[in-house]
Amino acid sequence: RLDGLFETLEPMLQDEQGRALYADVKGKRLAFVSAFSKAATALEEGDMVLANNAVHHEVLPAIDALGQPVQALLEHQQQLAQQRGGSIETA
Repeated sequence: RLDGLFETLEPMLQDEQGRALYADVKGKRLAFVSAFSKAATALEEGDMVLANNAVHHEVLPAIDALGQPVQALLEHQQQLAQQRGGSIETA
């Protein structure tokens, strides 16, 4: 489901900075998914120590790392919308 949303968003990005931020989000998301999968697998296998270590040392840092480019992309897109809205008002 989230992959579909990413596919919908990608063609909507109209400038290089937005596409670069989007690529960063995708890369950080892959790292998060990998870390989360590792923790989930360890939990399913009953290895609580590995699951706990994965959460604390991989999953949580990956969430933090993912949040930064998401926020940057959001701010960039909001700035573009404001600029375009301003140019429409002056036209």
